[in-house]
Amino acid sequence: MSLPEELLDQLAAHGLEVGDAFDGGEFGARSMTDGDGRAWVLKVSTRADVAERLAYADAATAALADRGCPVPGYGHRGRLGEGVWWLQQRLPGEVVVPWTVPVAQDLLGCLEQQRTVQLPWPSGEGATPDIEGGLRAIAAAHPTFADLGSAWTAVAHVELRSGDVVHGDLHPLNVLTHAGALSGVFDWDFAHPGDHRQDLVTLAYWSRALASVFGDEMLPAAEVVVSAMEAAVPADVLAKLLLAMLSFELGYTVTVHPDRIGWAADRVEEVRSWWALD
Repeated sequence: MSLPEELLDQLAAHGLEVGDAFDGGEFGARSMTDGDGRAWVLKVSTRADVAERLAYADAATAALADRGCPVPGYGHRGRLGEGVWWLQQRLPGEVVVPWTVPVAQDLLGCLEQQRTVQLPWPSGEGATPDIEGGLRAIAAAHPTFADLGSAWTAVAHVELRSGDVVHGDLHPLNVLTHAGALSGVFDWDFAHPGDHRQDLVTLAYWSRALASVFGDEMLPAAEVVVSAMEAAVPADVLAKLLLAMLSFELGYTVTVHPDRIGWAADRVEEVRSWWALD
């Protein structure tokens, strides 16, 4: 897809050279190079809250970089009609699946650093997601999804941590490796304050789920993550964090990729013991 002339003019004004498009992601992305030869990733969104999200992502990644985590910085940004464009630093390495146990262990170390960063939302309190409403909206899509609402009712009262940095979309396809080691965790565009264990639960879920796509070679690293999750997250907290994540992920699946509902339902059923406490 070609970029609009308005955007090309803005990029040229910053001395940026447009490269190839990347696959996947909500917003799509393109590689960019600036006048000093530094590599960036261009992204565009029309979400109403994207400017505030980027301000949070910028502060969160800066704090984590100071603690030794390989996370990208953020660069130029601008307006494009009703939307916003921005640059995210392109880190070395490639997305490699199946990933390895050493990479999983390195990533767990970075997740532990997130607990040490208390970072409020730029404008004070951010919007509170309607988890119950989200689960209710997807209930009719599959019998397994219909059970999620009652599971949420059972754990809605459970107290979580607040103010930790949360990536918000942490899975193996947002992780870079180089020479067998972790070299980057990218796409912090959904970062927000919350309970840092949310990312551990999300990573455990997706590490196991993607084994159905990439094969059993994913399982050793997945089990390292799952074991860490089980040791760090009490059962009722695990259920609440997982259901909150599924409300978002399954809502996206039902709305945007209805052809994947069956696959998603199988993955949710595989981890029923994580979210169904009865």
